[in-house]
Amino acid sequence: MALAPRLAGSGSRQAGASRAALLIVGAVVAAVLVLAAGALRSGPSPFASPSPGSAGALGSLGFATLPATPTVAPTIDSTPAPPEPTPVPSLSGEYVGGLAFDGTCMLLAVRGQVYELVLPDGFRLRERNGRAVIVDSDRAVVAAEGDLVGLNGDVGGGGSFCMVGPRLHVSKIVEVVPRDQG
Repeated sequence: MALAPRLAGSGSRQAGASRAALLIVGAVVAAVLVLAAGALRSGPSPFASPSPGSAGALGSLGFATLPATPTVAPTIDSTPAPPEPTPVPSLSGEYVGGLAFDGTCMLLAVRGQVYELVLPDGFRLRERNGRAVIVDSDRAVVAAEGDLVGLNGDVGGGGSFCMVGPRLHVSKIVEVVPRDQG
């Protein structure tokens, strides 16, 4: 019976030693993985080349150097010309399209182009019955989201607040066809 406690004690020392060894091995493996991940993330340097007398990039811890992938940067005109007005025979106005609402701004969708509307003095954007509407100074609804409208105005005057397209400064709401009648 006197041997049992000694064996239990020596077993726990061996377990403690193996745990320490496992922790050290685990730390070394983790460090290697972190270094390898960092090397993979940063990628090979386009300027790196094997030094003379070395076994080459694949014979060492380095990676084969690949040529840089050419990328084509998009060209953006710094001063785009405003688009031409779009006449539609059934409605009067320089710009004819459907009214849309993006949550903060009233928009006009015209044949693939979207304009942020800057309303003339006396007109406001409001919400009525769950729908965005344009009201005049008497608070009468002039046009609503989804209506087809003909507007006169000028494009330009700074960037779009809603970042959806150029600003259309409306000088006159010429004609409105409610979506219920369209």
